[in-house]
Formats: sequence, structure tokens, C-alpha cells
Amino acid sequence: MLYIYMKIAIPVNDNKISSVMDFSNRLSISKVNGNEWEILKGVDFSNENLKIKLQVLLDNNIDLVICGVLSNYLSEMIIKQNIKILSGFCGPIEEVIQAYINNKLCIKKYMLPGCRKKIN
Repeated sequence: MLYIYMKIAIPVNDNKISSVMDFSNRLSISKVNGNEWEILKGVDFSNENLKIKLQVLLDNNIDLVICGVLSNYLSEMIIKQNIKILSGFCGPIEEVIQAYINNKLCIKKYMLPGCRKKIN
């Protein structure tokens, strides 16, 4: 098995990764177990208060966030809670999760222009 059980959060807009996590209104939460995954639920992520956005991640026991870009402030808060971040990505949620599982996320198709993979 490539991965153990983990919960992934992806800020979404029209079933694709939202370009800026800070301003995203929805969060898709998925679980990965080995090479299998499923989307568990979508949750409201519309509060403008970044501390409340962080609390949503904590309340849902998120292990990893895959996103477009996010502010340094939000990034630092998430990292302090031992949640990993992969930023600079785009694309349909389901494709991105499958690419992550298959270790193929870091290809041009899923990377925002001007961004490189960041693992915190």
C-alpha cells in the first residue's frame, strides 16, 4: 500500500480546486485508504475569518490540504497544527486526488502557472 488512511481537504469552486484557498466558499473532504479514495462530504467554507477556516480543518481531522494558493498567514496557521499543505495545484477534484495517490500530481496539467510543488 502506498498510503495509510488520511483525510484530505480541497477548497473547491465548480468541482475544481479553488484558485485561492482564503476566498473559497466550499471545502471537499475525502479519505484515502491505500490506493482507494472517496469523497466524504462538502462543507461550508465561506466564513471570511481565517481562524474559523482553520477550525473547519481541525474539526474534520484533516491531514493534508491540496490547494491552489493561500496566504502566508493561513499557511502558517495550518502548518502549526501539523496539517501538511500541497499548494500550487489546479484541476478537477477527482483527477487531482487520483494523481496524488498515483504520485503524478506534480505534472504541468495540475500545476498553476508559475507555481512549483510545495510540501510543508
